[in-house]
Amino acid sequence: MNLLPFIVLYTDETFTVPEASLFQAEDSEHAEEQLLSKNPSADVTWIVQTDDVDIAFETYHRESTCEEVA
Repeated sequence: MNLLPFIVLYTDETFTVPEASLFQAEDSEHAEEQLLSKNPSADVTWIVQTDDVDIAFETYHRESTCEEVA
């Protein structure tokens, strides 16, 4: 089985600014399972297939922001 790097961005009840954790996983669902096993109170914000935290946050900010155009 080939594992891939995933950065999982998440928050929990103690902080609202996303933190990042790196996991080696089969897919994004597997990475999410690993995070929730490690931190059951986590709220997954975003998952990116990369081992670079900067790229994960750049992708999150670029793809998760919806701006209305009038």
